[in-house]
Amino acid sequence: MSMKKYILFGIAFLINVCSAYGKIELDQNTNNHRNIQYSFGAIQLNKSNYIYNIRVNVQDYLEGKRRNGWSYDYVLEFQDTYNRYIKALDDPNDPYRFYTDEFGTLYDQRGQFQGRDFDDFWYDNKGNKITGVEYRSLKEKKKQKYRQFNASGEVVTYFYKVGKKLADYKAKKEREAATKRKAATQRKSNSEYVGW
Repeated sequence: MSMKKYILFGIAFLINVCSAYGKIELDQNTNNHRNIQYSFGAIQLNKSNYIYNIRVNVQDYLEGKRRNGWSYDYVLEFQDTYNRYIKALDDPNDPYRFYTDEFGTLYDQRGQFQGRDFDDFWYDNKGNKITGVEYRSLKEKKKQKYRQFNASGEVVTYFYKVGKKLADYKAKKEREAATKRKAATQRKSNSEYVGW
């Protein structure tokens, strides 16, 4: 059997095994933003890389938050809000909808995501959750025991942290490339004067 036949056999085998356990879907969104630049302050980031890094790192971020005191309800509320934001950010029909300023504020051209929370839940120090309507009906003394979890603010903060790391990485690579160009130019100019 030739190498080509082995490869085709392997692919056919994988498709049969995977289809037996669930539907196979190719992620169509990976190429939506290949050449789109995302405005992150004064820096332009590749939007595809930005979204990819947001998706890849979210579970580690949530695990860290969970170890540092977030309740299960906080994680669920964050995930719900995160899914809404990432779906809107990854929309191929409106690739320039969002941008971030240098201070971490996420702006939405449509105005649907304006830093407000979608869910109006309040939590006490024991992890009990009540709705905003229930909270507003409480007496002032009882209200002091509850605090609101701003999932939208947490999602925007997470997006900013990922974008900041990418921006820092991009700036580092640009500095390294400039240093290499400068060193190459100096070597070239030094070699021109060898015969003098």
